[in-house]
Amino acid sequence: MVIATCFKGTVLSKSSQDNADDLTASMIAKIASVAAYGLDPHDDPGARKTRFSDAELNAYLNSSVVLPEALAEPRFSLIGEGALLAEGVIDLERIGKRPNAGPFDPISLLSGKLPVKVSAVIHAADGLARVNLDYVEIGGIRIPKGLARELIAGYTGSADRPKGIDVDLEYSLPYRILTIHVHSGEAVIVQ
Repeated sequence: MVIATCFKGTVLSKSSQDNADDLTASMIAKIASVAAYGLDPHDDPGARKTRFSDAELNAYLNSSVVLPEALAEPRFSLIGEGALLAEGVIDLERIGKRPNAGPFDPISLLSGKLPVKVSAVIHAADGLARVNLDYVEIGGIRIPKGLARELIAGYTGSADRPKGIDVDLEYSLPYRILTIHVHSGEAVIVQ
């Protein structure tokens, strides 16, 4: 009985891994297709729609994207009407001290690996997108939106974007993407 249980678990794990690999491959193909279509001039804007599921997105994020060292186990749930929920685990020890943090910084009270949740709504139209934060939780504690914006900007800085990501700004969508519709369990890219 124990041998059969172990064997069955192994088969399920292998099947699960195969499914994740298939989902990742599907998402990679869709991204490549969106990029190729966007780079090829067409006269019929809005004619092409590419759908992807939150399962494809999650498989891709967990296998093909280089994430910041402090972030693990990212998972997106596409809720609908533009809304999404992003979850993961953040290692506050790997992040280090927050820039410009004062002695009464509430984030300094948190440490270790903690679950993080971000609820947001994506508004996209006419080739532009904006993310409106609904809430951010770290370790089950909701933090003020202003502090969340500061944390996101402070920890997403890079050589090509030294000030990090400002979630209050509107961003141009690449590859002639006109809009992105977020539905329950799936998103649709319109080019």
